[in-house]
Amino acid sequence: MKPYEYQPIDDPKGKIRILILLPPASSDDPELRCHLTTAEISDSPSYEALSYCWGTEALTERIHLPSGTLAITKNSATGLKRLRYRDRPRHLWVDAVCINQQDDQEKGHQVAFMAQIFRNAECVSVWLGEGNAEIHAGIETIRRLADSAWKYGLQSDRPFFYAEQLLGKLWDKNNGISAALLRLSWDIDFTSLNAFFAQAWFDRLWIVQEFVLASRVEILNCHDLLSYEEVLLAVALGFLLERHPTTQRLSATQFFKTVYLFNDREDFHRNKLEFDLLDGLWFHGRRLCTLDLDRVYGTLALVSKGPGLDLEIDYSISVETLYIRLALEYLKNGNLDILNYTSGYSKKTPAIGISPSSGYVPGPTLPSWVPDWRHERKGTSFLDTEPPFLAATKLSPKVYFENFNTYSVGFDGVCVDIVDISISLTEEIPLDSTLGFQRAVERVRLFGNAFSSRTTTNSYPMGEDPKLAFARCMLLDNRDTESLIRLGKTISPEAMLKMWEDWYECLVDNNAPSQSNMECSTVALKALREKHRAYTTSILNISTGRTYIITKSGYIGIGPGFAEAGDAICIFDGAQTPSILRKVSGNELVPDGLPATGQKDPDQDRERWKIIGECYLHGFMNNEVVDSEWQEKRRRFWLV
Repeated sequence: MKPYEYQPIDDPKGKIRILILLPPASSDDPELRCHLTTAEISDSPSYEALSYCWGTEALTERIHLPSGTLAITKNSATGLKRLRYRDRPRHLWVDAVCINQQDDQEKGHQVAFMAQIFRNAECVSVWLGEGNAEIHAGIETIRRLADSAWKYGLQSDRPFFYAEQLLGKLWDKNNGISAALLRLSWDIDFTSLNAFFAQAWFDRLWIVQEFVLASRVEILNCHDLLSYEEVLLAVALGFLLERHPTTQRLSATQFFKTVYLFNDREDFHRNKLEFDLLDGLWFHGRRLCTLDLDRVYGTLALVSKGPGLDLEIDYSISVETLYIRLALEYLKNGNLDILNYTSGYSKKTPAIGISPSSGYVPGPTLPSWVPDWRHERKGTSFLDTEPPFLAATKLSPKVYFENFNTYSVGFDGVCVDIVDISISLTEEIPLDSTLGFQRAVERVRLFGNAFSSRTTTNSYPMGEDPKLAFARCMLLDNRDTESLIRLGKTISPEAMLKMWEDWYECLVDNNAPSQSNMECSTVALKALREKHRAYTTSILNISTGRTYIITKSGYIGIGPGFAEAGDAICIFDGAQTPSILRKVSGNELVPDGLPATGQKDPDQDRERWKIIGECYLHGFMNNEVVDSEWQEKRRRFWLV
């Protein structure tokens, strides 16, 4: 039979295709037979939707339409066979079939409908795949966790809400819930649970909007059918087990993708929260997609507020053009939050899903003020604090654009100081490894010693006790949301100092006399883990992927991982946090690989800068630059 040829949708901005999946001709009929029809999306047609992972790109299976056959992937075919009714047709929306994947213009129009398609579907069936014995064991573990969730204070109406109320108690080993979770962890088959959540569907980007927006969800894995509610309860209980300081046996990176996914669905349907595009890009940025354009397009459907709502879905443009347009959407709206997402990753490292050994060669770079969403980030943003930082929020942001160089953007602000010492890790080693933990602790000690040796007076430049300033800096002044859970929300500066002094004393007392001033013995590391676990976890997680800095005037802070001595610390009008900038030469006006603007800079002597990333600078996080002494130093910074 000849290959199926799509007929153009006569109104691609108003209609969708619907797959009519026919019942099998017999109980052992292997062929998939179906029809395609079109419907006005505004008429609210009756259909269900399939959320699945394409799997391998090889189109090894076929579906049979009246006018030809259409090639699809094996996982698509097995999913359709699992959903096929034996006695009647089933109306479905399946992206691989209902969108002509070879027509970029149609794909752009139809992708714009995705939110409405999945929101209007009577049910969204999640097809995880055919599975295996280990995954089936994981399903049984999920059912067991769901059945016992109530014992740990979790209720089905808002399990994440109740879980978050319990987080602070997990660090108290004498707490009943904490002790019960520890006992539960001894009996859980974590290997099978990890296998379940390691299935490809959980890793894909497009499934986020499909799952979050659906009015009703069912989850299928081979012949097993799981309700949304039982997986939700299991994920919430797994969340507590993973956040417990002594029961962390789930694959954290993979599992927390699932936590964010289920939490977003709960926020959307139960809590009616609005989504910002940057939140979606940040929390789901590690997910995989075939096209890097889809890192933005696949997240847009969730957005209900802020810049980016008017971005047109256009598959004919380059990924660099899209990312620049997105950044400009924020800046033209006077929203400087986009700049906080320029750090936390290396633009020289392979993109998400690309192995460093695969021979991957990075494509064109972007202007420094444009986040590259292709790269995985480490840690969290300094925007994620409670209460938020307010470095210059009393001042209205002022952003300027150049006609002759579209890669350059100007900001009004002040340069508060220059980095004199930067203390970073030469290589990032996971903290859960002994070597990674040791290197991170040694770096903290080096920072403390460096600051002590530089402090020749009894006061920090702002007039504060220098020991108190250092202790507050290590915890971001107790604004980090994760530290608030471990340590409490009402810690005084004096309590922060006591935590630091006790921690440092424990480190020194448990080091052998033969150890150098910077090295940490195994005994000392064990003592820190056992006696000061919450504090140690907090200060090390805050500094993950970041650099400790000391400025020429004696200020201290925590900056992006690539901050260096000589970098400038600047605060732009309207920004929540300071930024670290680096002066560039004239030949860096156009990023590598991007087309030249074709126009000359009329001011050849103008200074140009690259933004290295966001920064915490102790003493400059609460509108201090509004004072007249700093306003006299205001100037314009042009970023490229």
